[in-house]
Amino acid sequence: MRQILSAERPADGIIGEEYGNERPTSARQWVLDPIDGTTSFVAGRPIFGTLIALLDKALARLARSEKGEIAAIIRLPVAP
Repeated sequence: MRQILSAERPADGIIGEEYGNERPTSARQWVLDPIDGTTSFVAGRPIFGTLIALLDKALARLARSEKGEIAAIIRLPVAP
């Protein structure tokens, strides 16, 4: 995910658990958690997910995906 975002959106920042932050002063920040539910994933249980959020200035743009299809896009203000 980082590689794709860095190539497609080189000015955007990336916040992630595994590899830290890149370009933290960018107005647009991608928040990544490639395997949310690591313990379940490692144990082979299908109770995990891949989480991506986009913080665009003070607006969070979230997409919820189910079975590979985007089910909803939610726009929420983010408190400073």
